[in-house]
Formats: sequence, C-alpha cells, structure tokens
Amino acid sequence: GVVNRFRQPTEVLCPQKLATARKNALRRVLAQNFRKHKKKTTIKEKRCQMIIFDDRKRTDYLFDLDGTLVDASDRLYRLFAALVPECDLDKRAYWALKRDKVVHSRILRERYGYSDAAVADFERRWLAEIESAPSLARDRAYPDVIAVLRELRRRGHRLYLVTARQFPDAAREELGRLGLGSCLDGIGVTGPDRDKAREIRAFGPFAPGDMMVGDTGHEVCLGRAFGLVTVACTYGFLSEGRLREYAPDALIGSPSDLLSLDCPSRT
Repeated sequence: GVVNRFRQPTEVLCPQKLATARKNALRRVLAQNFRKHKKKTTIKEKRCQMIIFDDRKRTDYLFDLDGTLVDASDRLYRLFAALVPECDLDKRAYWALKRDKVVHSRILRERYGYSDAAVADFERRWLAEIESAPSLARDRAYPDVIAVLRELRRRGHRLYLVTARQFPDAAREELGRLGLGSCLDGIGVTGPDRDKAREIRAFGPFAPGDMMVGDTGHEVCLGRAFGLVTVACTYGFLSEGRLREYAPDALIGSPSDLLSLDCPSRT
C-alpha cells in the first residue's frame, strides 16, 4: 500500500475483496428494503436489482471535503494555537491528538485546566473564525486530487461533494479557488439548517457499488446507512487505527488509490 504523510500502512482492496464489498452493499440495500416494506425480497427481485447494478456502467462517488479532498490541517492547528495562548503543542503533536479522536474540549480541560465556561467560550470563538476568509485561505487541495477527479470523470463516473460547513457560499467559493468545483457533478453543503444525510439523499437513488469517500467514522456510518461501499482516507482527520473501528470496506492512503479501487468492468 501507499505510505501516507503520517507513515502508517494502508490497505487497498484487491479486485476480489472489492467485489465482496460491492455484494455486501447490495445485501445492505436488500435488508433495508425488507425493513422498509416488511416483506422478503424475492429471488426474481434480487436478480432484477443485480441486473440493474451490472448494466449501469458508471459509479457514483460521494466525497467529504476537509481531510478527504482538501488539506485543512494548517487551518485547524493555527486557529487552535491562536485561540489558546498557553498552547505548547506543535502542529504534529496537535494532530497526533486529533487523529486519535481527542476532541478540543478534552485537550482544553485536561492539558490546560479550562473550566466549562472557558471551553464554551473557545467553542464559540472557534465557530466564528474557522470558516472566515483568512482561515480558509490556508486550505490546499491534496496534490493529486484534481488529477484523480478528472480521471474518474473521464471514465464516465459521477462525482458529488457532501460537506458540513456553516456557510455554503464560502464553501463554493473555496472549491472554485482550489480548482475543485469544475471537477464535480454536484455540490451539497449542509449550512446551519441541514445535515449530511439530507444532502446525500438529494443525490440518490444509488446503486450497490456506489461509493462514499471520507476521513471520519461519520462518513463510514452514513455511507453504510445508504447502502454505499465505504472508503476511509487514512491521510485525513483520523488515524488508520481509529478508522478501522468503523469497519470501512476499504482504506486508502492517498487520493490516487481511488483509481485502483475503480472497477474496470463498470467503466
């Protein structure tokens, strides 16, 4: 596998394992159908769904943004250091904690002795600044992301973005600045009043074998709920060990690994 920037091993599914992941996704869809309609899916219905799956040549990819397509590590660390004057963590130490699922409130309480009121004040200021123009200017697209997205589209697949941001207009402006907007067939930004599940649903219906690509357990759980093949990025916000706790269908160490996951028979 490719070694990511944190020098941890990765796993890319071989064709046989990927085929198994696709079959498992189909089983999840059939199980959801049973729960929804309170009846068993007949053999004929199963065969019809499999035929539809096999005949559709494209794959729909749903991508998270931060930690998946965009490297936001500098933005988050610099804002944390600015809001916490007593911060003694360098960027690497900060991300070692974050990738181990140590949240800000725990860091502030255990390392710096913050009270509940001080933590609440930090969180208020964090939300006010994290998506400001100066903060977002620190983001960078991962080096091979644009080339990968263009290649997937050249192969005939559809690419959608689903991200949780407070300000949709600022998110779309950033996508344009980074050259990502033109690589996508659809953009779903939650804003303050929507959630990711609603944005995902807007891009459906999905076929078994369509993929959810993200860097946290939240994306893995969402993808599984929609019957998608789940792909977890070990180069993002969580470590490989933490991501394995959610049992994704595949782990990748760089965006280019997606090209190895793509099934040639569907292109």
